[in-house]
Amino acid sequence: MDQYKTPEVGRQLTRVILASGDLGRPMVAGPGTPADRVKTLRDAYARAMKDPGLIEEAKKARWTWNTPPGRRFKLC
Repeated sequence: MDQYKTPEVGRQLTRVILASGDLGRPMVAGPGTPADRVKTLRDAYARAMKDPGLIEEAKKARWTWNTPPGRRFKLC
């Protein structure tokens, strides 16, 4: 990035993309998303993580299965 004089915003985006191994597959919603929609998304995700069919597929694919409770971060 130094060689091509990549702007800081590009460097930050690259760090996020390359951190996907640490982040897994983050679920995001835009600012101002109504609380009822956020709750619906969280509930649906929680149900999916307990779905026997999904768990079986994950085992077949040898995925690492880790479902910690959601964490909330505010990015500036």
